[in-house]
Amino acid sequence: MDQQARLTFITTLNVSASKTLQHRKTNLMKLAIFPLSLILIIAFYVSAFAQEQKPVVEISIVVHPPELPDGTKLPMTEAERSSVEQTVLGNMRTTVGALFSAERFDSDIKRLMRLRKYTLSASTSPKGEGVAIKLDIHLLPLVKEVEFKDPQETNLSVSDEVRWRLSAQTGEFLNPHLLDYDTEELADHFRKQGYPLAKAIYKLSPSADGVTVTYIVDLGPFVVVSDILFEGNESYESDVLYSKIESRVRTFLRSIFGGGYFIESQIKSDALALKKFYYSEGYLDVKVTAKTDESGFKDGIAKVKFSIQEGKRYKVRTVVLDGVSKLPINRVSQKIETKAGDFVRKESIDADTERILKLYYEAGYITARVDTSYRVLEEEGFIDLVFRVYEGEQIRLRRIVIQGNWRTRDKVIRRELTISSGELCDLNRLRESFNRVLRLRYFSEIGVDFVDTDAPNLKDLVIQVKEARCGQFQMGFSYGDLGFQGKFLLIHPNFDPFDLPTSFSEAFLGFFEGRRLVGGGYIFKIELSPGRTHSSYGFNIVDPYLFDTKYRLTIGPQYQKDIWSEWTQEEASLNLGIGRYLSKDSFVEIFARPRRITTTDIPSYAALDVFDIEGTLDLYSLSFSFVLDKRNVDKHSKSYKGFKIRAETAYTGGFLGGDWSYSKHSLTANGYLPLYADLLERHIILSSRFIAGYAEPHSGSPSVPIFDRFFAGGSMLRGFEYRGIGPTEGKSHIGGSVLTILSTELSIPLPTGTDNFRFAIFLDAGNLASSWDSYYLNDTRISAGFGLRIQPQPFFSINLDFAWPLRRLSSDETRNFHFFFDTSF
Repeated sequence: MDQQARLTFITTLNVSASKTLQHRKTNLMKLAIFPLSLILIIAFYVSAFAQEQKPVVEISIVVHPPELPDGTKLPMTEAERSSVEQTVLGNMRTTVGALFSAERFDSDIKRLMRLRKYTLSASTSPKGEGVAIKLDIHLLPLVKEVEFKDPQETNLSVSDEVRWRLSAQTGEFLNPHLLDYDTEELADHFRKQGYPLAKAIYKLSPSADGVTVTYIVDLGPFVVVSDILFEGNESYESDVLYSKIESRVRTFLRSIFGGGYFIESQIKSDALALKKFYYSEGYLDVKVTAKTDESGFKDGIAKVKFSIQEGKRYKVRTVVLDGVSKLPINRVSQKIETKAGDFVRKESIDADTERILKLYYEAGYITARVDTSYRVLEEEGFIDLVFRVYEGEQIRLRRIVIQGNWRTRDKVIRRELTISSGELCDLNRLRESFNRVLRLRYFSEIGVDFVDTDAPNLKDLVIQVKEARCGQFQMGFSYGDLGFQGKFLLIHPNFDPFDLPTSFSEAFLGFFEGRRLVGGGYIFKIELSPGRTHSSYGFNIVDPYLFDTKYRLTIGPQYQKDIWSEWTQEEASLNLGIGRYLSKDSFVEIFARPRRITTTDIPSYAALDVFDIEGTLDLYSLSFSFVLDKRNVDKHSKSYKGFKIRAETAYTGGFLGGDWSYSKHSLTANGYLPLYADLLERHIILSSRFIAGYAEPHSGSPSVPIFDRFFAGGSMLRGFEYRGIGPTEGKSHIGGSVLTILSTELSIPLPTGTDNFRFAIFLDAGNLASSWDSYYLNDTRISAGFGLRIQPQPFFSINLDFAWPLRRLSSDETRNFHFFFDTSF
């Protein structure tokens, strides 16, 4: 929060890379054209100042043909010259006969320059009783073709991303002054790809209809880092320092997936990163220099050495808290954990600062800030640490205004806010509120502003949103553990059953255009997934705030058909649930679920447990679930921080009646930890998942039916076949009653400029047993592997996982490759 108390949270769903690159190219052109023209304009003002209030008696235009840097002039016809003159006059508000205005003429010059078709110079002179204007127009050559070659005239492959950063674009006008920038841009690009000696020049080839621009790039040797050494590092091991830099030694995996290039600019940045690390740990006199052994360049290798002079490590002599007057000073000082005698650590000092700010934010001081400073006592090796607090004014919210929600009702947004009118403006709760609104995914942008009122300590909070298309209509197919399935999915997380249309066409078109049946915050879903062996069809609607209370209602029928290797199963069910929010992030829910299950097509060799479920069974269940969701979602719609826990217990049969009685309990926990974020806010995420389950019969039933037992493998435990581990009867896996799964995954965005491609490494462990008596830790299966997460579009995703079992049992079925594919059209 800055001093103007303005806080903006913006989520952009789609960022156009081409627009960004085009913007940069435009800026380069301005860089070259505007300084020269600015000098001319200033000179023009000096001469034109005295011309005000005199009529324009003449405008003469001299058009010069395109000229290349070597002096070559391209041909220009009289028709082209005449067309340029008409274009110039058509873009000028200064006309013959009108009174001359320097301001208006300045606007004319700028408007002509924005056409980017030519450069120009302007002059004025007295003529009779008026003013004569002269414009010298120098046409820019039209780019016919852009080529990239090496010194041997062989075509060079250059990505579109790099091409768009250059000023020369096919079909556009070329400013020769920018070509030197282009060559440096090209050379710098290849230097960052492992060609440290790359150089680039340009060549222009004129023709009757334009000019061909050829960029000639001499790449030089491809160089990778063969070794990175550290010397002088007495306090930290080399492995610790290696983790603080970006440069990496070339390895076998990096030779496949990329990385390990020698990049001189990165080496310099690494030296600064090491200095920053030491400085943050209290080594205030540290010096770091980087040296590269270039003798191996001809062989394609480079050795890098970082020389470190650590110096003394400073300690804190005294801690001073200044500027505190509106909160009890002892309460504020308790937030400072850095004490006299501690080593100076920036991480600890920053944490102290955050704790102080959090305290002030909770008390409504939203403009508070804390500055830290210290005086170095060089001879003693100590510092005096000072926390200076600028408290600002305590702010209370008079009212909360929501703007921009032309589709979504106010109440849908307000019920996600953890702060209300009349309360102190707690910035911590305000941030939490915005994270909750972001998780709805109803809006592409969310902003906030504080508006002054008549009372200095009262502010109006204005929440500005931009509605997004959050409904989905998907047709396609997917492939996963259950094989190929068709997919017809209609889902809208912001459905409104009370926004009734007046006709079928209005209902159909209005729904998909976001004008009808939307905005009420209901979750509406229809899913049809036919498949050769597994099919499911269902309808579901959820009112997350029943009658604007803290209660939640869920209702929906479902039909499912599964053709397993030893039986065919059809299931029809109805889900009816009522829940209640315990807090903004947690709720409990009770489900009543009647089911009818029909089992047929059982072969004679099937397991005995399969024959127990033959025929039609009626089951009646009550389940109780608890959900706590503390996840944070980034602008790429990925969970990157926090956790989600779901615990569920289901009771079937017994006093409810039905053909079978058993209980089933499960716990699922997902956690996310951001390790690093780049400038595009793409996170390196360490995630973990824990699943535990237990099932047992009751009321005289001999066992848990096989269709409701736990199974493992496939995407749940990679490296093993789906339903490929656990208790067996003969060669058949019959599921178990005790399940534990623990999975850890590191997800890294690939250097593509987007967050649509990720590399993952993972470690899975799991166990499945028929009972607690047969559950042994030594039977835990372990697997490890890596994978790719590809999602170039929201409607298209591919997960590729390669996994290898590190520990298995003889009865387990393994599978090294797991593939999930999902597409819609």
